[in-house]
Amino acid sequence: MKNMRRILVVAGFAVALCALVVMTGCGGDTESADISGGAADASAAVPASVAAPDFSLTSLGGKTVRLSDLRGQVVLVDFWATWCPPCRKALPHLQELHEEFQGKGLQVVGIATDQQGAKVVAPFVEQNGLTFTVVLTDGKVDRDFGGIRGIPTTFVIDPEGNITGKFVGYQDKQVYREAILAAMPGRS
Repeated sequence: MKNMRRILVVAGFAVALCALVVMTGCGGDTESADISGGAADASAAVPASVAAPDFSLTSLGGKTVRLSDLRGQVVLVDFWATWCPPCRKALPHLQELHEEFQGKGLQVVGIATDQQGAKVVAPFVEQNGLTFTVVLTDGKVDRDFGGIRGIPTTFVIDPEGNITGKFVGYQDKQVYREAILAAMPGRS
């Protein structure tokens, strides 16, 4: 009977831990400072004067994607992985926003952090019908963005190249939508 109680306690703890991961985000392994200066586990507004670090990464289609080439548009940059439950829950929202704002001044760039790279990311993207730009991390971009401590971590970048929002963990689509609209010229 005593062993059964221990098993139930351990099982309850495991369920609670899994629920916490799904509700917030998957942990990262970077130790760099949080670019927002805020908590690593909550949404945080970032001062508009923080310039987004430029990057040059390769898309799944083999094209070079540079953040600086997207100037003049709002860019939603999302760090994610195929194995992360909160990421998997958020990706359909990013796809919907991509479709809603396509041709209206928004670019969605997903930065896949999977260690196995394209061999796991490409089939996942295809199976899930993701049509926004997906690039593979080079590790450096994670550090340049202040260290990605948990995923998903999503940045909203205004047309001038400044970070106007940072969100760590799963967010409802409306949270991203409001941040996108606030970053669009003439809408704030």
